[in-house]
Amino acid sequence: MEIGVITASVPLVRMFSPPLWGYVADRYDRRGITGRALWLFSVLIFSLLLFIKGFYSILFIVVLFTFFWAATLPIAEASAVATARVRGIDYGRMRFWGTIGFICLVWIMGPVLDRMPVYVVLWGLISLLLVNFFISFLIPMEKAGSDGISIGQAFIQIKDRDRFIFLAVSMLMLFSHSAYYAFFSIYLESLDYSKTMIGVLWGLGPLGELAVMFYSGGILKRYGTLSILFFSLLMAALRWAIFASADQLLFLILGQLLHAFTFGTFHIASMKYIETAFPDNMKNTAQALYNSSSFGTGLVLGTLVAGYLYEGRGLPFLFMLSSLTALAAAFLLSFMRSSHSSETGTI
Repeated sequence: MEIGVITASVPLVRMFSPPLWGYVADRYDRRGITGRALWLFSVLIFSLLLFIKGFYSILFIVVLFTFFWAATLPIAEASAVATARVRGIDYGRMRFWGTIGFICLVWIMGPVLDRMPVYVVLWGLISLLLVNFFISFLIPMEKAGSDGISIGQAFIQIKDRDRFIFLAVSMLMLFSHSAYYAFFSIYLESLDYSKTMIGVLWGLGPLGELAVMFYSGGILKRYGTLSILFFSLLMAALRWAIFASADQLLFLILGQLLHAFTFGTFHIASMKYIETAFPDNMKNTAQALYNSSSFGTGLVLGTLVAGYLYEGRGLPFLFMLSSLTALAAAFLLSFMRSSHSSETGTI
């Protein structure tokens, strides 16, 4: 119960923290100080976990850490996408290296957890946070000359039908991932897979994503944003249907490889949509809203539903519900106009 509360607090804080800091960065910060300060606070606060014990103390530190850390990714993404556009760099090939890092991490963590105590993982995470803080000084987060956006202007942008639908679709996409993120490892353990094999299966997901990221420029140019988003949602529906109906290793591998589409293509198309649909003085806020609606609201609501239904219905039922959710998101996406989403090109 206590572990569940602490775990649930992370996406809960992600519902409101990224938009707050994204707006601060857009409104007041032209020198890129916000992102670097957030990384620094994240390192310092997370390090306190080395010295405290007890449920409430740990919960407080995790909530405070997430409050600062949750906005670091969308602010970094906004800077990366803007830099890619200005310098003519393919954003997907930049993001390619992040995927490699994730694969290495999950494949390393399985054997580590099998053989070493948990505090080793804690030290490893602190080290990674510290590395990210120093790397943030290499990211060009400074803004060139555009006026900061007001809250009223931001709300006008969000109320646009296409932008609102995009954020709602993003929420539903991550809602459909909730049962997978919350219970997939537990499910694999119930099938007697070792932590090492579970790590291998988690790492297989991003393998297909590497090809998508590497060729993202050509994919966007050929198919356009809206078509890629729609395709990704259909692949998500297929992926969860596979997990709902089969538990053999071959099908688990196939389902994991579909991650290339349920995250890879969806992410590059989302980055392209944000880049073309929102004004330059709102890019941090827009990235933060995308992060908040998907990894915040979508995961919170989805995890609550999954947690409520898991014991009574089981994971196959939850995966089928996830499949239907992805189909519902595809239906909602069909109501978007093509003014922004049909644009092609690279970022």
